[in-house]
Parts: sequence; structure tokens; C-alpha cells
Amino acid sequence: MAQAKFDFRGWEFTVEAISLKDAKPTPVLGLLWDKSEVVLFCDNSFVETPPDTITRLVILSYVNRVFDPIGYTCPVSLQPKILLQESWRTKVSWDSEVSTDMKKTFLKWIEDIKMLHLVKIPRKFLIGDVPSVSFHVFCDASGISYAAAVFIRCQSAHETSIQLLAAKSRIAH
Repeated sequence: MAQAKFDFRGWEFTVEAISLKDAKPTPVLGLLWDKSEVVLFCDNSFVETPPDTITRLVILSYVNRVFDPIGYTCPVSLQPKILLQESWRTKVSWDSEVSTDMKKTFLKWIEDIKMLHLVKIPRKFLIGDVPSVSFHVFCDASGISYAAAVFIRCQSAHETSIQLLAAKSRIAH
């Protein structure tokens, strides 16, 4: 790897033989990785009390605080993007306060995202000797947005596991 200029630093992994009870969560692709439970969850430490005046600029700053290339938070991170699109349509300036309805929706979203750290996504896909593996892709769209999600289904003689691999969402134009 050194020949290809891949400089590995801060490499972390899980091993069942090693006790990881006191391990701190590690940042991975915009999420936190709990090595003791082998799960990913959202780091919502960026959520602070929003200012009294909610503007397009405030909404944009919160949208850009959510970094999740895997797409686990896409159902939640889509709402403020829809609000931004609505504000563009109403031609509200960047520093002007948004409408009361938009402000209510944004503040509700802030409350919802505070709970996002409770959602834990297991990262262990395969369960023992797996003779059957299948991928399932779901897509949906509306006049407001569209999304897709990819799941992996692993089935052994005694157990079946279904895990979310990735998801993406976009605002419709």
C-alpha cells in the first residue's frame, strides 16, 4: 500500500476476542461507529439551539452540517432541503425571515434530528455460513422528492438477516 501512496493512519477494527466495552465511538463517513455493538449511528452533536430568526441562511447552515454519504439519514436530511427549495420559489432573501409555516417545519426537524442518535444501524452483514445472499432495491418518487434504498438479505439454515446497505434521496425539480 505504501508504494501506491496509501498512508493508513488511525486504523480501527473489531475483533470478537478483544473486549471493546470501553471503546469510544469512532467517526466514519459522517456517522459514529460503536465498535462494541458493531453499529453505526448519527452524531447529532452539531445540533444546537437555533436562533430566534430563521432565515434561508440558517436552514442552509444546518443542511450542510449533515454529512452522510452512505445515506442512512436521508429520510431526515431531506426535509430542510425541501424547505430551502420552497424558500427559493417564494424568493425570500438569504437574510430575511422565512414564513411562519417554514419556521415551524424547520424547528420540528431540529427536534426530530436530536433523536437520530438513537437509531443504530448494524454493520455486520453476513451471519456465519451464508448459502443465500440477495440484494433488494426499493425506489419511490413523488412530485417533491425521490429516493432509493439497497438492502442485503442473508439467509442461513437457522437465521435470516436483512440490513440496509445504502440509501439516497433527492429533491425533485
